[in-house]
Amino acid sequence: MIKIKKTYAGFVKNIEVGKRAYFVELDSFGYEDKVENVANACSQFSLVCICGEEPFVQNKAVSDMCKLIQKSNPYTKIIIETDGYIRPTGMNSIKNVTYFVYLKSKHSGIPFEKRIHESALTWLIKAGAYIIFPLEDEDVFDEINTIIPGLSIKNHQVYIDIKHKDFSDMAFLCMNYGFNIYVSYDGEWVEK
Repeated sequence: MIKIKKTYAGFVKNIEVGKRAYFVELDSFGYEDKVENVANACSQFSLVCICGEEPFVQNKAVSDMCKLIQKSNPYTKIIIETDGYIRPTGMNSIKNVTYFVYLKSKHSGIPFEKRIHESALTWLIKAGAYIIFPLEDEDVFDEINTIIPGLSIKNHQVYIDIKHKDFSDMAFLCMNYGFNIYVSYDGEWVEK
């Protein structure tokens, strides 16, 4: 069984912007459904996004679901959005999975050891995850530039989510560091 808040079809609003996907939004207080039922619905789409509450809280159910999706439709691409604090298990043999890791900065008020779990992040990085850092202030670059070499993250895996009021200056610094700029489109795709 897997606990779900809701499922729906829509468009991806970040990194893979504009691609149609089937979204499975997880929540430990959501309704329960059989993993097989959810996987069957997912395998009808070319792209599936598993998001909501940290997916790897339901590690076994998520890995079982991904295996069933791949078995039913090996061409379905899966995106899993995570905070990178729980190490995925049972995911090694699953193909076509991309991880979007949304880290928190020091401005979140959460201590470093509660935001950065080295073992989990090392696994995700080796799996080719995209690491998204929020940038509220220029001094966050110091933290980012400490984490990246410490965890052997490649620059092409790094996306900076600029939350600073001076977007253009921060974008210029991102480009100088060789990072990607994270963009999320929250508007409507079609005018009403």
